[in-house]
Amino acid sequence: AEVERLPAAHSAVDLATDAIELDKTRQINFAGGYDVNAKRKSARVLAEELRSALNADQVTLSYQPKLDVRNQSFNTAEALFRWDGPQSRTQSIGEIIICAEKYGVIQDLTLWTLQRAVSDQLQLLDHGIDLVTFVNLSGTLISDSEFTLKAIEIIKGASGKIGIEITETSVIDHASDALCNLDMYAAAGAKIAIDDYGTGLSSLRYLKRIPAQ
Repeated sequence: AEVERLPAAHSAVDLATDAIELDKTRQINFAGGYDVNAKRKSARVLAEELRSALNADQVTLSYQPKLDVRNQSFNTAEALFRWDGPQSRTQSIGEIIICAEKYGVIQDLTLWTLQRAVSDQLQLLDHGIDLVTFVNLSGTLISDSEFTLKAIEIIKGASGKIGIEITETSVIDHASDALCNLDMYAAAGAKIAIDDYGTGLSSLRYLKRIPAQ
């Protein structure tokens, strides 16, 4: 392919950066090609396949136990989404979550996760294992009041205790709605945990206001 001449660069890093930007914005075929439209199409396909997998119950949860260092005991666990679909094998879970957020599947994914966590928790209780199960809540859903009501309905129906994990920065964009919804979660009996603590919050006033345990 004919390659367009790059702008003058002061270093190898500058040259590489310019090449990447030209490649992305003009879709020039460098080293095998970077097709923006193809990438977007692939992401949409992945999102639709994820939606189908959720509807067909072809996804699973794994549980990561959390150690209480004061008591040296395991009293809580985090529910971790897992999907072994053909498209998902080339994507990390983080990339799948980002795709779900971008293409509107994150609500379905989170509601499925909550429902499965409640079901699994009931089985654990039948075997004498009482754990607080935490589910990650996307920042795109914290300020969504309609989703919050659906999630709370599931949480209230749990036999055990369900918690939600949020990141510090996820509250900032729509702080008023987010904090109001978090109060509703807490009032419904959900434990609230802050994930990735200390990695992004610029103001302690949010930290003081979040009803986290």
